[in-house]
Amino acid sequence: MFTYISQIDLNDKFNYTVLIIAVMWLTNRIAPSPQTWLGLVVGLVLVYYFNSKTQVSDNAFIQSMEKILADPVFSGYTHLYKDSQLLAFWDSVKIYRTDNPMAFTALVKLTDNFIALSDAILTLNTSEYNEDYQQLKWTKTKILNNYQALIHTTPHINWRLELYQNKMVELEKLLNYHIDKVHTYVVTKNSHEITIRSTFPMKNEIPGVDPARQTTWNYLN
Repeated sequence: MFTYISQIDLNDKFNYTVLIIAVMWLTNRIAPSPQTWLGLVVGLVLVYYFNSKTQVSDNAFIQSMEKILADPVFSGYTHLYKDSQLLAFWDSVKIYRTDNPMAFTALVKLTDNFIALSDAILTLNTSEYNEDYQQLKWTKTKILNNYQALIHTTPHINWRLELYQNKMVELEKLLNYHIDKVHTYVVTKNSHEITIRSTFPMKNEIPGVDPARQTTWNYLN
């Protein structure tokens, strides 16, 4: 039992504890104290049921991702696994690889680079984050443009064209998830740099005095 409980996710432990307390409280409101223990048993059974269901779902998801990554089409990349949704996306449109293998491989490679750059901006804390952000947006545009180019080698069959159009919208949404995260980071970083900049004057700045507040401030030469 202890081993089972220790394997439960921390957030789930909190939710399950609240569930057990709620069940005990409700049972105690209806019946005498012995019924409280019945409520505890019911709560534990519910915890076991919901946690087992979650574990089965998680295991199925992990197995599905491992199966995709084992495919030679996706096995040679070092960052693609970090975004399961983009990985699943390219697996779902793998049919286009039969039409144009080189273009499809180039798209997956670009996506791998896109994820790598996004991850580097957010974790490595480099001084070139503004330039890297522009590079990230350029890579997103290139991915979308290359995906659009697949239409030229796709058979004009209704269901294939419908899949192509729907997946175009999905791809842009998945890429924008990274763009939005990095954008927030860059805006926050730049606002911090502005604060630092106002605190430490540049070499060619001249100190001045605000006559109304009698405080020293700086302005450019």
